[in-house]
Amino acid sequence: MNIRQPFLVFSVFKTTHHDEDNERNHMRVMELLDLEKIPYIQASGAYRGILELSLLVPLSIGTEALVRKLMADFKQECYLYVDANSQCALHKPDGSW
Repeated sequence: MNIRQPFLVFSVFKTTHHDEDNERNHMRVMELLDLEKIPYIQASGAYRGILELSLLVPLSIGTEALVRKLMADFKQECYLYVDANSQCALHKPDGSW
């Protein structure tokens, strides 16, 4: 049995924005997560060959809805949903995949 908790991975970085804007948006999201008392882990990654910071948040009641809202607000294409068995799927802000 796997008791690992599902989590979401997302970024608010945009290749069309300057580094300073991306970093400011990232900090704003971390502040919001802190305010909502949602734990997170920062991760470095790349999207289409461009380095960016991402956030991993545990899936809990309301967390996915908040991430969907953030994805829409920051005009992101998708976020990564990782289930308890480490199966992954990209989800769009509207919840489709």
